[in-house]
Amino acid sequence: MPEKKSPFQTIVFGVFAFFIIAAVFAFATFSGGKGERPIGEVLMWGSFDRNLMETYLQTLNDIDNRVENI
Repeated sequence: MPEKKSPFQTIVFGVFAFFIIAAVFAFATFSGGKGERPIGEVLMWGSFDRNLMETYLQTLNDIDNRVENI
């Protein structure tokens, strides 16, 4: 049979649950500057065909110019 939880355990669980929910809400709500910061330069390594990747990245850059430094 399951043990009955003490009032102390219930309160501690409730406090932790509240802080977890508050943290998830805070991180989901507040973004860092609404995407106005530049992403930065990214160097890609790999074995894909260079021409294929350049075509893909150019198409992606046409859609969203924040990826121009890849």
